[in-house]
Amino acid sequence: VYGLIHIPAGGSNRPFSDEIDIAETRMTIANGRDVFAKAVEMMSRCSMEALETAGLSALDIARFVPHQANARIFNAVGKSLGIEDERIVKTIADYGNSSAATIPLSLSVAHSANPFRSGERLLLAAAGAGLTGGALVVGI
Repeated sequence: VYGLIHIPAGGSNRPFSDEIDIAETRMTIANGRDVFAKAVEMMSRCSMEALETAGLSALDIARFVPHQANARIFNAVGKSLGIEDERIVKTIADYGNSSAATIPLSLSVAHSANPFRSGERLLLAAAGAGLTGGALVVGI
């Protein structure tokens, strides 16, 4: 799994310096299909675990706010959870993948467009470096 996404330099093992070629600081994806499958599986599993821990089902979720890495990934996660498309907050088309800021940005955009209401439950799910991730349920 760790070899699927690679950034040779720019981290703690090889910090930025004048000697490092800028190309070595760019992310490369070895196999896009494998990354897609692993990300969907991990985000779906984490989301199910969060729902189970909260004693809820996907039907109890007003809005699903996923990490905005790739629309195909979060649409597949929504489908695997049984969350209809209109309940998925999508900002990638307007803002792209803003890395660690995608969920906070999506929350802000969603609230501006349709303010959160008391009693709403949100499911947040993310995938990140090393294809690690997590999910949580937030009650408003």
